[in-house]
Amino acid sequence: MKKIIYFVLLFALTLVSCKKEGDEPKVELNATIPVDPIIVYDTIKPSSYFPAYPGSYWTYTDDKNQSFTSSISPTYQKDAYSNYDINRAPPLLISTVDSVYVPFSNGYPIWGYKLHTGTGYSKFDPVFTQFLSENLGAAWTVKDGNHDRTYEHVIAKDTTIIINGHSYYPTLVIFGYIYHDNSPAITYLYRTYYTKDVGQIKYERLTGYGTSYAGNGVAVTATSELTSYFINK
Repeated sequence: MKKIIYFVLLFALTLVSCKKEGDEPKVELNATIPVDPIIVYDTIKPSSYFPAYPGSYWTYTDDKNQSFTSSISPTYQKDAYSNYDINRAPPLLISTVDSVYVPFSNGYPIWGYKLHTGTGYSKFDPVFTQFLSENLGAAWTVKDGNHDRTYEHVIAKDTTIIINGHSYYPTLVIFGYIYHDNSPAITYLYRTYYTKDVGQIKYERLTGYGTSYAGNGVAVTATSELTSYFINK
């Protein structure tokens, strides 16, 4: 019995020895080495009436002869946000939008004609705040309150605005106002003017009440106008 066991062990060792000597694994010289995938993020480019290309800037002068400059970040920067079902308590996270590259202005990411200003965790803190549309008659909510809401409305398109002898065309005119639930009157806030391939050229702060966007009660209390700009396109 011992001889049989010895013979079996000897045969097994012989097989192992033969494998080592003659069955070396073959190495593929052209084998592909797996690598981690490269993630490429999308870039949201600026829109026509607010050409906020990185490195661009606009300088304005107000009615008190004070100048100030609004500038865009030197490069596109990453931004992302989350979608919540705000009808749940607490709000339920639905999805997260992957990072994209966008220009920044005064610390806010710019997504076309919207600013990324909030978390989206409630209706009083939306992810985006719209500030512009190219469609005549378009209206949107800027700030939602319990009884008062701030709106913006495109009241003119393809308008010519002259500032210091320079003609800006085509120009969009945006009217900002507050709508009150308990009153048919609206509170006038401001008008902003945007020209294609230029950006914002003028701002007017308003006062007064009325029921239309160009009511007789509109009074301009302050202005700022474009004096110079650079679009780094």
